[in-house]
Amino acid sequence: MRLFLFMLALLLSVQGAQTASVEHALSEAVPEQDAALEQWVAALEPVCEFTVTEDYPEVILELFDLLIEEENDGAADRRLSRADLRSLTVYGTREEFFADYVFEGEWKDAEPFGELHLQVRMRRIDGTTYGLLARGGGPLAYGLQPTDLTLESLESAE
Repeated sequence: MRLFLFMLALLLSVQGAQTASVEHALSEAVPEQDAALEQWVAALEPVCEFTVTEDYPEVILELFDLLIEEENDGAADRRLSRADLRSLTVYGTREEFFADYVFEGEWKDAEPFGELHLQVRMRRIDGTTYGLLARGGGPLAYGLQPTDLTLESLESAE
């Protein structure tokens, strides 16, 4: 038993040293990453536009519905018959924001599915139009500050 505990302690100390060296290397690489991400964000242009009727922040929920409609329009063989929003994380402001929509639903003619994430970065084009800048994973929230907006706070504002 002592030998096992000794080996476990040795393994954990080696692992801790490796983790510390990786974290140190990542912290030194941040300025280069920041410059690349800043260039990437500055170059983002809308890939599609959505006409909206709601104002910020309620528009975030409206955009979820529009994004699901767009998804269904683009995939005739794999359509969602139901998408129920379960939670929401928002970074940014009225002018540009990142939203991580977590939803459950059902594919048409298929079994229901568990939680999926729809992550998007949106930019306000004018008072009634938002542009989709990017969709998917990665650093989509880069440069934006977290908000206190939640699904519950937006639903109660409606």
